Amino acid sequence: MTSISQKNLLKLAEENKRKGDIEAAIQNLEEALRGEHSLDVILQLCELYCANKQEDQAYALIKEEPDLFSDQRVYQPYCKILQKNHFLIEALQLKHITGLDLPVKVEPVSEEDQQQIMQKFKQKKQVNQADFESLHKLNLINFKLLLYNGFISFNKFKHNFLKMFKTILNHRHCESLLSSFL
Repeated sequence: MTSISQKNLLKLAEENKRKGDIEAAIQNLEEALRGEHSLDVILQLCELYCANKQEDQAYALIKEEPDLFSDQRVYQPYCKILQKNHFLIEALQLKHITGLDLPVKVEPVSEEDQQQIMQKFKQKKQVNQADFESLHKLNLINFKLLLYNGFISFNKFKHNFLKMFKTILNHRHCESLLSSFL
């Protein structure tokens, strides 16, 4: 539910957006979220983050939503955010789990960028969530190459995979899907 103050901040953000001041619009929407949860605010903020080349922020925000797959108002922007981030691996996982084609085509980053991602990942002593998410930008062949050559810990990948889809499936079902995906 959107409160009165959130509605006012939404209106201000819309006005800022019309004037071309995306930064101010983002600030107003971020302020609106400090009070309480509002799907309307979140969806607008994700759209503005993407327009402002802050796709990673949009991804982090949309992933916190509990209805990623069941609410089309959330699912559609989620898929577009995957597209903007070039998160092909996550898109393939999503397609495999839901059995549905995504409403948008998600492409990996260029082959040159994939090679850079893989090189940086191989050199990491300790992997954090952002490092793991960067692997979603690879094509399936390069992703499997890293996995099979031991550069991605299968348990770490499995943990992140299960965490990603725990909202829609039980743990055992995720593990069987994970096995068939790989």
